[in-house]
Amino acid sequence: MRFIGYFIPTWNDAFVELPKLIRSSNWLENYVSAMKKYGLDVEVEYLTLNSCAVIVGQKLNS
Repeated sequence: MRFIGYFIPTWNDAFVELPKLIRSSNWLENYVSAMKKYGLDVEVEYLTLNSCAVIVGQKLNS
């Protein structure tokens, strides 16, 4: 899909620049931290050779 961004300039940001932005951010840690702050038990599952992640939060029993 990434090569499409090179041939269709309007899609360049979506297929070329967005992955760079995601890799350079710490969004995963920020979400986990925020979820824990609000009292959730958090699990992170990495999929497809760590190319994506699923974050699950469950409310802890009080």
